[in-house]
Amino acid sequence: GVVTADGSGLDPGNRVTCRVLTAMLEDPVHGPDLVDGMAVAGESGTMRGRLAGSSAEGRVRAKTGTLRDVNSLAGQVETLEGRKLSFAVLTNAEPLPDRVRRLHDRVALELVGYPSGPDLRLL
Repeated sequence: GVVTADGSGLDPGNRVTCRVLTAMLEDPVHGPDLVDGMAVAGESGTMRGRLAGSSAEGRVRAKTGTLRDVNSLAGQVETLEGRKLSFAVLTNAEPLPDRVRRLHDRVALELVGYPSGPDLRLL
């Protein structure tokens, strides 16, 4: 679900689930435009310095999000086999944002290798 406490997205009472975010990306009418407008890993925007030089470069389109106690990454991955996967990773109340960003990048990188990636229980 979604809970909107203000219009800016800065109120701590705002809430959105990963399911809602991925459903938006997979919407057949609006999803393609959302994805097309996202930064590309290793190439543009807030993703320019992320996943550069990896198999995810150019294969991940995503929107980053950072507030004081929240980090997020949501978007779409094109796997090595050409399959498109939508994903969202939201992390609350984490005091180590660099560590969280690396974890989010790792999730996207592993999705690029789907279905032959590592055991997801190890992530």
